[in-house]
Amino acid sequence: MDKKYLVSLTMVDGQFLEILTDTDIMQLEPLPIPGTEMIVIDDNIMINMLKVEEIHILEKI
Repeated sequence: MDKKYLVSLTMVDGQFLEILTDTDIMQLEPLPIPGTEMIVIDDNIMINMLKVEEIHILEKI
């Protein structure tokens, strides 16, 4: 089964990540960890949204 979203992240330190997922990450609530805005994608990817400079989401049809 194909993943529904292609998420492209540019981090503040210049790293670039692409993630294929079925999760609409804009609907996720950050975990209550002090000093971060941590989200979990597909139960195995954690992203601190405070470290994300730019985000692009392509929804596959």
